[in-house]
Parts: sequence; structure tokens; C-alpha cells
Amino acid sequence: ETFLERCAPFGVRVGMLSRLRGERERAATREAFVRGEIDILIATHAVLGGELRPPRLGLLVIDEEQQFGVRQKEALRRLKAEVHTLLLTATPIPRTLHMALGGLVDLSLLATPPPGRLAVVTSHGLWDDGLLGEALEREHRRGGQVYIVHPTVEGIDALARRVRALAPGLEVRTAHGEMPVRHLETTMEDFYHGRFPVLVSTKIVGHGLDVPNANTLIVNHAHRFGLGELHQLRGRVGRSRHRAFAYLVVPTLGGLPADARVRLEALTNHQDPGSGFLLAVQDLEIRGAGRLLGEEQSGVIDDLGFGLYSEILERTVRRLGGADAPADLPETEAEVEIHASALLPEAYLPDVGLRLLAYRRLSAARDEREIAALGEEFRDRFGPLPPEARRLLDVLRLARRARRLGIRRLDLHPRGGSVEFLPSTPLDPARLVALVSAEPERYRLEPPARLRLRGSWPDADARTTFVEELLGRLSPDAPTVRDPAHA
Repeated sequence: ETFLERCAPFGVRVGMLSRLRGERERAATREAFVRGEIDILIATHAVLGGELRPPRLGLLVIDEEQQFGVRQKEALRRLKAEVHTLLLTATPIPRTLHMALGGLVDLSLLATPPPGRLAVVTSHGLWDDGLLGEALEREHRRGGQVYIVHPTVEGIDALARRVRALAPGLEVRTAHGEMPVRHLETTMEDFYHGRFPVLVSTKIVGHGLDVPNANTLIVNHAHRFGLGELHQLRGRVGRSRHRAFAYLVVPTLGGLPADARVRLEALTNHQDPGSGFLLAVQDLEIRGAGRLLGEEQSGVIDDLGFGLYSEILERTVRRLGGADAPADLPETEAEVEIHASALLPEAYLPDVGLRLLAYRRLSAARDEREIAALGEEFRDRFGPLPPEARRLLDVLRLARRARRLGIRRLDLHPRGGSVEFLPSTPLDPARLVALVSAEPERYRLEPPARLRLRGSWPDADARTTFVEELLGRLSPDAPTVRDPAHA
């Protein structure tokens, strides 16, 4: 309604479609939009209730993108072929985020909060009558309002009775999607205008409500909500300059599924405004990328594996875009072996799921910069890296450099080693010959494409340093090695 008022002075014709409008009014709005008599149509899912073929549709904006399913998005895109589409969301679903990270759609981030916006203090735990009753009283004393969210319509009334027992002096009302439309509309308007302090509802309050006076949120059975849903609900409070609080309540702590625990810990760890993207990335890691091609998964992704599938997808997207694609590089990864322990120790990452996730992210890192960034993240989340973990990052980083030089395998043990090259190596043979000629006591060429290494490297750090130096000398950017006999 506010948007309609702002557009009126500029002669912009705006229409609205939602179930809160009468059927006759919705039909008239659809007809006017198809005839081109409406410039901007603002609609809920009600826009999918009939065929709309506007003659000059140029832009489709999908707000709260995470609330739309695959079928609904495809139905929206069928409104007009090749229409420009803008997806807006605080927490993109894994499928959409993976498409953005893979280059299929462009990604833009807005991470700067409004001036004066404070982080919502978030905690999770068991239902505690004393703690939650105190939270209700505290919010009431400072003149604020409270959202209490339940995952289903069933149990809403029982929860409302329990809340009334916690705070007998406060008026408590309920709201959910099965209420009569006018009753629901009246309840939400009264809450918006501050006519009662506590609203017990389903997750429908997570969709675009802006009540600056509401600064406490209690989510009952929080483990039954997704990560994006919890973040959206948390965004309903703290929309003013007051400190807001979010309580994520669960029936048990020890018996929760592993994914639910990770979700709750993620919300607790990422409380700052603008943290939605970080949460979406973690949601992608927890749930996987989903089905990119239609409602059912196409192709043989289960046989390929997610990592290889992502690499092929990225290579194809870059090639179609005309960029220097990874397809020009060797298909096989280089293997670097320094005969030392290189892993993420169980003592450093006790949780098996987190450890496997860390390995997967490291294996998917494309270059040294991404590996270094992951190392910084691990230090920030789990503490200083132990020697084995540092060695793992070094080996992976060196493997990426070796791959660019067309090296199949680099093996270095305390008394020597070897380097095997791919037939398609981009390495200049003259550089290799010059290296051998300059230091024949250390290097020797063997057929068909192997460089034999001789020397003494008693500890792992010495071997890592030597491999780094060798790759640097083989790099096309390094100064040409000169034979002392011809200097």
C-alpha cells in the first residue's frame, strides 16, 4: 500500500494481486495487466492462479526467492520468454546459491546494515518458563512487542495458553494461514499498530512484516525449521535502534539430529546484520546443491560425484562465456607426495561431519588463493592449525601449482624423488634442460617424461620448501636457468 501511494504522483499505474483481494477485483487486475494498462504488478503466489501474457513485460522481480519452489519459478518465467529476472533474498536456497557460485546467474551482495542497526542476540536451548517469562516481562517493560513462532497450526492454541500462564497480565493473540482472511488481516494490523504485545503464530510472520516495535522473538521447536527460515524469522526483530533478542527453543539438546545442531550453532555464531550470505553458504554445505536441472536430477551426477560435476559445470560455463576455461588445463589433478602426515587431525576437528565437509571444500578449491582463504576460516572457527593441517594446506596449494605446469605426480622423500610430466605439459623443454645442465648432481632427465631428484631433505618442512622452490623455478614467469659452463 505504501508503494502504491509513492508511485501515484509520478503517473505510474500499479496493481496488486493477493488472496486478501476479492475475486472480482483480482480478475479485473489480471485483465488490466494483460491489456497493458498496469505498469507494475505487485503480487503474491496469486499471480500463478491464471495465465498472464502481458504484451511488454521487461522485468520480473522475485522477492523472498526462498519461498518459491521450482515449479512456481518456472511458471513465473513462462510469463514471457527471456525476461530479465532479479531474485531478492536474505538467504538464497542452496540450489540458487550454487547456480550463482557456478556462474549460471550473476550474484550481487548487499552486506551493509542500515545505520544504527544492532545485531540480534541469538541463543538456543530448552524451554525454560523462568527465562522466557522474564523475556516477555522485559520486553513489555520497555514498551516492545514479542513474536512467538510455532512450526505448525496444530498446537498454536495450546502454546498461546502456555504463554498466557507465563505472563498473565499481557494480551496474547494468535495468527496462522488457516484463519479467515479478514480475521487474520485485522490481527496483523492490530499488532502492527501496537494494540497488543504478544503474537503467537506460524512462520507466516517471516514474510516481509516490518514492525519496528517488535524486538523479542521466541521460536518453539526451532529444530523443525530450515536455516534460511530461522534467519528470516530472526530478521523480523531488531528493525529499530533497540537491542533485540531471539530464543531458539528445542525439546532436547542431546537427541537432536546432527544437521539440526549445525543449523542452530550457525545461527548462534552468525548474529551480525548482513550475515545471511554466510548462513546461505553454510546451508549449501549442509544440504548440498539440490537439483539444478528441473524438478528431478538430470544426468549421472551420482556416478560423477558432486565435486567433479561442479568442475565440469564451471568449465562449460566459462567456455560458453568465452573465458579461458579450466578445460584448457589437464583433466587430472596433480599428485604431490612429501611422505609426511598431511591431514585434519581428529583432535582438531572431532565432529566427523565437519571434518568431511572441510575435506570436501579443500578438494573443491580452485587455486592457492581459495586454499589460503579456507585456512584463515579454519583458524577463525577452530583455532590455530596443527602441523598436520598446515602441511595439508601446503600440499594442496603445491598440487594446484603443479597442475598448471602439467605435472602428473611429484614424489619427494628424505633421500630423493621424481617429477612425472603429462604429455600435454605447457612447460618449455629448454627450461628443463637448462635446469638439469645447471645442477646435474641434483637433477637428471629420464624417459619418457620424468625428472629424477637427488638430495637430502630429512624433515617435512625442508621437503615442502624444496618443492615450492622447484615449482617456482619451473614456472614460465621465473628467470631462465643458465648453465654455468656457458655463462
